[in-house]
Amino acid sequence: MDGFAFYSSREALRRDLGRNNASTLSGFAVLRHMPEHVWFEPERVLAEIRAVLSRRPQPTTPQA
Repeated sequence: MDGFAFYSSREALRRDLGRNNASTLSGFAVLRHMPEHVWFEPERVLAEIRAVLSRRPQPTTPQA
């Protein structure tokens, strides 16, 4: 969850954006929500999470 309180300076925002970009470049899907999204729109948040998870490659079972 994101909240403005976490960005007390431009440097804090810069570091956070750098971590976000590094995660994306490493293949992670990053969803970012404010607390209000989770509190007041939980179904939308869950739908977004499910959409991302449905795009992940499914593990294959070893063939005998």
